[in-house]
Amino acid sequence: MHLSDIRYTILDNFDRFQETNQVWFKENEQYKLKADSFIIDWNNEVKKLVIKTLQDCLRSGGIIIGVFA
Repeated sequence: MHLSDIRYTILDNFDRFQETNQVWFKENEQYKLKADSFIIDWNNEVKKLVIKTLQDCLRSGGIIIGVFA
């Protein structure tokens, strides 16, 4: 992706919602499952931060690969 592809409206129709009740963690070289409940729900402020971070990545020579349907 190019900097011109990362407009401030790029995430307008993107709904980032995730409800989690269990997470994997590593203990003594083994992966285990434990209870941990949280919700991730991006509001407009979070989306603006994500867009700025993507733009900063490109400005510093990084690469962004996106898949859009």
